Amino acid sequence: MKKQFFATIITIGVSLNGWAYLGPNDKKGGGDETPKGANCAPATARLTMEFNDVSALIEQGGSMFQDRQNGTPAYEVPKGSDLYSIYAGALWMGGVDVNGQLKLAALRYRQGNDFWPGPLTVNPGTGNYNPLDPVGDDARRDFGEANIDPDQCQAYDRFYTIRKSEVISFSIWYECNAGIVTEGCDDIEAPSNDVLKRIYEWPAHGDVSRGQDYFLAPYYDRDGDGNYNPDAGDHPWYDDILGRDDVECGVDRRVTLYGDETHWWVFNDKGNIHTETTGDPIGMEIRAQAFSFATNDEVNFMTFYNYELINRGTQTLYNTYFSQYLDCDIGNYSDDYVGCDVSRGLGYTYNGDLIDQSEGGTNGYGENPPAIGCDFFEGPYQDADGIDNPGPVVDPVTGEIVPPGILDALNNNGIVYNGIGVGYSDSLIDNERFGMRRFTYYTSTSQYPYNDPGTAAEYYNFMEGQWANGEEMFYGGLGNEQTGSGVLSDYMFPGDSDPLNWGTGGVAMDDYPDGWDEIIGDGGSPNPVGDRRFVQSAGPFTLRPGAINNITVGIVYGRSTAGGQLASVNAMKQADTKAQALFDACFDILSPPDAPKLTIQELENELILVLENPVSSNNYQEAYEEEDEINISDPSVDRFYRFEGYQIFQVRDDEVSVAEIYDTDKSRLVAQCDKKNGIDRIINFTFDESLGFAIPAEMVDGSDVGIQHSFRVVSDLFAQGSPELVNHKTYYYIAVAYAYNQFKEYNPNDPELLDGQTKPYISSRLSFDGTAISSVAAVPHNPMPEADGTIQLVDYGTSPRITRLDGYGNGN
Repeated sequence: MKKQFFATIITIGVSLNGWAYLGPNDKKGGGDETPKGANCAPATARLTMEFNDVSALIEQGGSMFQDRQNGTPAYEVPKGSDLYSIYAGALWMGGVDVNGQLKLAALRYRQGNDFWPGPLTVNPGTGNYNPLDPVGDDARRDFGEANIDPDQCQAYDRFYTIRKSEVISFSIWYECNAGIVTEGCDDIEAPSNDVLKRIYEWPAHGDVSRGQDYFLAPYYDRDGDGNYNPDAGDHPWYDDILGRDDVECGVDRRVTLYGDETHWWVFNDKGNIHTETTGDPIGMEIRAQAFSFATNDEVNFMTFYNYELINRGTQTLYNTYFSQYLDCDIGNYSDDYVGCDVSRGLGYTYNGDLIDQSEGGTNGYGENPPAIGCDFFEGPYQDADGIDNPGPVVDPVTGEIVPPGILDALNNNGIVYNGIGVGYSDSLIDNERFGMRRFTYYTSTSQYPYNDPGTAAEYYNFMEGQWANGEEMFYGGLGNEQTGSGVLSDYMFPGDSDPLNWGTGGVAMDDYPDGWDEIIGDGGSPNPVGDRRFVQSAGPFTLRPGAINNITVGIVYGRSTAGGQLASVNAMKQADTKAQALFDACFDILSPPDAPKLTIQELENELILVLENPVSSNNYQEAYEEEDEINISDPSVDRFYRFEGYQIFQVRDDEVSVAEIYDTDKSRLVAQCDKKNGIDRIINFTFDESLGFAIPAEMVDGSDVGIQHSFRVVSDLFAQGSPELVNHKTYYYIAVAYAYNQFKEYNPNDPELLDGQTKPYISSRLSFDGTAISSVAAVPHNPMPEADGTIQLVDYGTSPRITRLDGYGNGN
């Protein structure tokens, strides 16, 4: 099962740029003075993602989620809570050449550098290598030695940030100005200077005079001339906007931009010598994007990452692995467990007990701490073998192969391994791409070889599925030979997620009827908690010069309110189901009606809340209509959601997000209105994986009397005593619009209605201007001083009631 062994090399560590936390047995990166790259300076650019309810620091030089300047974690969830669940993360990549020489690039805490900014030079010769057509050998392809000039490293030491809403607005504005469309153009406003600057500075092209690839960051070429020119309507390329759909999801794997907000950057492993791992460089160019979505569900607590990896090196590498490394700390770093779900391709960390205490200046999550995970959606191409590989998906009753993602509809006995990757059992030859093929771990406070790697060989051993010194990993106990079962395992702590025994080479683990996790440990004795780190690997595969591969991962979060140690893991897995579905749809997320613009007039012990939909909203003039092609596959039914009404919630404080408005401990419904059309009560059904059936939830109990746009609020729904609003106290409100579609009634108890609409209600996930929805603060007070002494003699609601017979109101 494990093919490669590397002897341990003892080196003296050199600390560079490092302020990160190190455990008592952590080892620092070494220093190799042999010149193996350009003379680039280390990357300095850093950026904090905070579009939704996650705040995550990323660095241009490949380091993720750690604040090296202060030695603190920097993956905060929920945002603003001062609670952190990840300390560090990075990509690892490595393989051996024909002579057995290891080439590797990786990071742990960036005490040295293995990555630098910018694209590498490329000499395409007879053409770039096509992984879907791997004919011909290296001799047929004249690839020059990849390199980069130091000034180019400096020029690309930055992030390029864009939002989908900005691109949509720019495209509509351009089409109106160019006369391509005329309807609705009267209210179109020009993009701001900041938006235009981001679009015009988009790095669509490399500098061919420097030997760089001309085509760099994804862009939409409106006139098809091969050049990026925003004056001609070109812009950063999101495929799923304004009715465009150039990429066929699941078949065409071209990389576009994803997310509501996207951060793009390019880096390489050839800019200088590798001082973090001391490994020889590969010549890898990595085009990265980090993105997120603002939603009103679990996706609001997720972040996603796509890496397009291009081998600019001249040598073929064998037994190559691409890996995702994470040092997750659930609040207090010293009391964690790790585990994986083989069927999902999911690695995760959870607390070793039910209370996460604060320690050493780090805040603990308290009772029922969360779990954090990384879903390895897709990795590199599997080596071509001339067949459509089925993957390890077998119906246990019939013994027949079941395509990934498809259950036995008759008896529900199908076992699905989505974690194997993509392209399996799809009738296409040699398009299979690895998912998570190894899951290994180590602990900072353990003794060698069970602690952090220091040399390139030790990094590679973990990537292959071995301990740092090349010892094998075993199923059971702590995963080593002393405590394990004697059966080799590709996955540490898989729980019961591998019923086909894929990770043990088909060996049934009958002595572990409940599977194997850290709680079960060695025969029911729990493992000691600790400062865990884990590595998810895809491979082995052959990496040829010019090969283009993709890695896509998602960080998912879940927190239970009660239950045992695995309760939050189960909540995280339910969230991961949505993350997997989002990836399967190529991140084409359904857009509900935008939240209305909420303005509040503050009065004496009362508030007047006013709603309107500016022209930037997809619900302008309350005309929202969106076809759901992702979740409703039958084209013969009504697949359109249409605007139905508004809901206004009072939230407990300004830290409550739109994803929490249905949590009555944090949010209370103040007012709602809906169209007079016979639709009042709306119920959604959500499948609960732990219970095995759909749970109903009332989303709307409408009045069915028509839409209104202003509301009088005089009560505090969180008051412990008298409910009246108190002057000079701050209250917080969130307003959303919702839409309705029920092409067929759903009834979990009626077999004839099981194919009905389970989610007839969807509500806003973005604000009217394309930003994340946030609460609006209001403070009741006497308005007379700010009105220059004018006394209000007319109360809200005393003006004549007006019924609209035709046309549109102005929202006031």
